[in-house]
Amino acid sequence: MMEQGATRALSEAAAAMPLFSLNSRSLSASDIGIANYIAQNPSEVQTLTISELAARTEVSEATISRFCRKIGLNGVQSLKLALAGSQAGADADIASGKITKSDDCRSLMRKVFSNIVRGLESTEEVLDPDAVEKAAQLIAATPRLLVFGFGTSGTICRDIAIRFVRFGMSTELITDAHQQGTVAGALNDRAVVFVVSNSGSSVDLIRSAKMAKRRGAKIILLTAHRQSPLSKLADVVLMGTGPEMAHFGESTNVRLVFLAIIDVLYARLSLLLEDKYRHNLQGMREAMAELKC
Repeated sequence: MMEQGATRALSEAAAAMPLFSLNSRSLSASDIGIANYIAQNPSEVQTLTISELAARTEVSEATISRFCRKIGLNGVQSLKLALAGSQAGADADIASGKITKSDDCRSLMRKVFSNIVRGLESTEEVLDPDAVEKAAQLIAATPRLLVFGFGTSGTICRDIAIRFVRFGMSTELITDAHQQGTVAGALNDRAVVFVVSNSGSSVDLIRSAKMAKRRGAKIILLTAHRQSPLSKLADVVLMGTGPEMAHFGESTNVRLVFLAIIDVLYARLSLLLEDKYRHNLQGMREAMAELKC
């Protein structure tokens, strides 16, 4: 059994495992205690149920499940597979998103695609269907949808602005901080502001969201961090998550997860606003036909 209270630093054995070391920033004290126990007892862990592992590490089963998701695995069964046999090292590399110089294109495909799949599976567990429904209802009722974001998040914003115009509301993409502030200060309680921010901590986005909120506008946030300053301001939080590819140094996996969440929201709106959606879509197709040779 572990000593009472979780260890706060990865043990030498745990630090040597990419599965844990590359995800160490996201691990809490309890998570690190679990990682240390697993690294010290890998063979035993492969025979334990989730209840038994929780008892050995003196945490709840829910904590074990969250720990597995934080290191990019679906659950205890995936953890056992990553620890098992001669493939443990390779599986740990895939699970952690570690890219090495020896990787050929086939290996890169496996690692990148596996990361995307795990991100989607993790997001399916944490994305609240009620939040998706509430976001869809807010957008369906608004005459004006504004989309705020910067950098990589700005590319997600562009996707929203281009596609959601099909539902008939005025849709505006704003990726400049000063313009966001100017527009936010002139909104009313019928407007909806859709903010995309991986961290949920952008100072400029927080400022713009506060201005919009003061004017009565509703705020929808798409983020990977539920406990963020923007999350506290938002009326609806859409949560996406997933392991990152450590080699890239950016949230490429979360970007694709965010696009999938937008697809879910788009599908829901197409049902809520079906008549208007079909009418507008037909009109757009006719307009596009005139632009083709």
